[in-house]
Amino acid sequence: MAIEYLSEFAGTYLEDSYFLGAVAEGRDLRLKFLFALTTGHADYAPPKAGQAHCYREGSILLEQPTIVDWQPGRPAIIRDPD
Repeated sequence: MAIEYLSEFAGTYLEDSYFLGAVAEGRDLRLKFLFALTTGHADYAPPKAGQAHCYREGSILLEQPTIVDWQPGRPAIIRDPD
């Protein structure tokens, strides 16, 4: 079975991308990422020494989502074992 992606994510390798956080901007919600780019992306460059992919910061803007359920408390810090 083929996996289909949204065209907005063409040129990204989501499995090796990182979620950096969320920011409320008025009634909008911005999700920040460190995207792993593939050679098909316009901003692709060879990976830096010691990195498996070319990474670029980016975000996804959710305009006026109907429900945002914030959970109070400290966020869990997850460290990559590699």
